[in-house]
Amino acid sequence: LNGKAMDAFTHTTPSLGMQEPVFVATSFAITAEKGDSVDWKEGIKLPAAVPLSGVVDMTAGVGRYPAVKAAAQSVMTTLEKELEGEYAYADTALDNLVPFIVLKKFNINNPDDVQLCSQALTTITATVVPILQAYTTSQGLQSIPPSRLWHQWIDIDRNIYVSYLWNILESDTEFTAAFQPPSGWANVKQHWANAIRQSLEETKETYQKCKNEPTPCTPWWLDTLAYLYWGLGTDYKIQWRNDNDADNKLFTLQYLLDNRKDLSMDAMARTMIALDAATGVPPQVTATYSSIISQLGDLLFQHTRVQGRTAYLAASTGSAYAASVSTNAISLWAFQKDASYSKQDALLEKLANWVGSGGDVQSSRAWYSFSTRAYAYMMFGLQVYDSAHGSSDPDLSIAIKSASNTLGSAHFTSPGQKPYSKELSWYQVGAETKEGPESATPLMFKVTGRGEASFVVGLNFIPLKVYKDPVYFGIYVQKTVSLINQTTGEVMQWDYNTTKLIPGQTVRVTLQVTTPDSLYGGVSVIDPLPGCLEAVDPNLKEDNTVSPYHYGRWSMWSMPWWRWSFPLQQVKKDEVTFYTNSLYAGTHTATYDAVVVTSGEFWLPPTKVSAVKQPEVMGLSNTHGVNVATRKQF
Repeated sequence: LNGKAMDAFTHTTPSLGMQEPVFVATSFAITAEKGDSVDWKEGIKLPAAVPLSGVVDMTAGVGRYPAVKAAAQSVMTTLEKELEGEYAYADTALDNLVPFIVLKKFNINNPDDVQLCSQALTTITATVVPILQAYTTSQGLQSIPPSRLWHQWIDIDRNIYVSYLWNILESDTEFTAAFQPPSGWANVKQHWANAIRQSLEETKETYQKCKNEPTPCTPWWLDTLAYLYWGLGTDYKIQWRNDNDADNKLFTLQYLLDNRKDLSMDAMARTMIALDAATGVPPQVTATYSSIISQLGDLLFQHTRVQGRTAYLAASTGSAYAASVSTNAISLWAFQKDASYSKQDALLEKLANWVGSGGDVQSSRAWYSFSTRAYAYMMFGLQVYDSAHGSSDPDLSIAIKSASNTLGSAHFTSPGQKPYSKELSWYQVGAETKEGPESATPLMFKVTGRGEASFVVGLNFIPLKVYKDPVYFGIYVQKTVSLINQTTGEVMQWDYNTTKLIPGQTVRVTLQVTTPDSLYGGVSVIDPLPGCLEAVDPNLKEDNTVSPYHYGRWSMWSMPWWRWSFPLQQVKKDEVTFYTNSLYAGTHTATYDAVVVTSGEFWLPPTKVSAVKQPEVMGLSNTHGVNVATRKQF
């Protein structure tokens, strides 16, 4: 240019917001029956957000068949893998009776789903039956091949369970047409029945030995009775060796009902199911059973805890973690037998969401106990729930409107149909951001036909306002910044109102995370850095080699104790992140060091902590200003 050599340089500098995007949501379900139309009005008020950052996410689905299908495939795959080894376990084989029983309850027409149901039937006749026959002895069904056992013993629950499932199969015409009983099969079933009776006799004998002791024994067999009458029916009569023994009454259905408040949660649920299935009883007895079902339902429901779009039954009263997946699934099943809960209570849809997601399957608590049995009860619970709400054979139309604008619509005709989802800007929704409740914009949800539609409406945005105090949506987060003495390494309190930081200083950032419920499926911590700080990466040693507990290759026992709650940490130029697969209820701490690098006035952004599976379960930390002295001032 003008005879001189020229050059140009282009650089794009990102402009980061004052804080991380957040996600808040509401979830609900609407059930329609017999072609009826049901309307639901949901008010939505949009908070102040960074311009163009606001998005409304809407998702709608019908039924839990995908979760049932996934559970069925997991059960069948587990058996296949066990057969590749020395032997399969009887419990795994038993649970492979369930996929065929449950899948048939759904009106499936997809070729892949029909093939899966057919495969489940073939698995029973070709694989499961030979296992059950080989593993059954005079002591009933054993857990592994009898030849590998030092001592054979009776597991009454296993023999009740196999009897229950087999009775269902024998009432299915498709199964009876395909099944050719092998030689001696009648003896196999008789061994199951004999084992149940023998175990009850042994339990009674044990009681008779201890009932006259100084400390009388409690009826420990109550849960077994609940399992017995759930599996074999309320009309089951125990064939005692001595019919005139006065202690026989301790094993009757009436004794179980008289002591129902002493049952475990699992046993309460089974008792509800058993009483609902009772047939051939007088009307007054039916009324009594209905009353007991309602009482037990109330006792179970007291354990309910809500967590975002899910709910679960706690392991015990006041407990901060869930009961097992099996217990929650059986309870979901039982609630459908209680008219006061079956369709009226919105929390049951959230319980179905929890069961369908596998509950705490991915948690460190569950690795030692989760089995194909949990998958089996998950299938039963979700199938009964869907059938009760018309979602096992849906024909449902949904429409979402804002004022006169139709925002979305869908029609569901198959239990395996993919959910409907749509993303809209706030301007498309037409909602206002003014203050006051009158600014809330109504969203109208209409469902027509047969089935239950589950909706999740979420707001994804960057808040325009930074709050000085913590923001709580299920997780409480606090953040403090302390000074580190460069000479002694001592951590000292810093008053940000009166004291300026100095370039070159090292500070320690402490994040305190409190959750009232145990969180599973991943918890993420994102702490944006103010412009004056540069985080020190603890995953690097002084010689720039990777430490033994760096991200992706860590051992909890090799790292400092303060890293146990959040073992995975990453340091980036603009933020520090932590991650854990599960977080127990209580207070947890994460820390990192940072160097003061820039002078000026800054704002400490809020730390965001959220559950990965349900990002609306989250919290933002407190914030405050940060003043850094200029180099001339010191």
